[in-house]
Amino acid sequence: MRLEPQPILHADRVHLAEQVAHRVLARYGEQVLAIGIYGSLAQGSDQLYSNIEMKCVLNTRGEAYSHEWIEEGCKVEVNVESEDVILTEAATVEEDWAITHGAYFALKLLYGSDDFLIQLQAAIARSRDVHRFEKRWIASL
Repeated sequence: MRLEPQPILHADRVHLAEQVAHRVLARYGEQVLAIGIYGSLAQGSDQLYSNIEMKCVLNTRGEAYSHEWIEEGCKVEVNVESEDVILTEAATVEEDWAITHGAYFALKLLYGSDDFLIQLQAAIARSRDVHRFEKRWIASL
């Protein structure tokens, strides 16, 4: 097991993410609605030492936790959240929203249907917080 960072090509990092997704599916089974990657890997801008960031959405309620580890010299992070938690979180706007919520806009599915992504985008669009934030920002110009 390698704990120090290792250079990994994009295709190999995607393959590792797919392997992790299969293990997540084996662990959570029918509770899984969607599994996706986000960040530089999803955008295709990852570098040799980039990490793997993943979201796993469950059809349960009130769950939110994260697993992080080193695998094949790459840091892997899997955020596991129930659908209600992720939809509420995605629609909540705070000062660091533009930094923390990129996963909701650029989630690339490895498992699940696009229905969840559509629902996620709709939750963001309907958010009163988003509209209040936009109004405050425009007013500050």
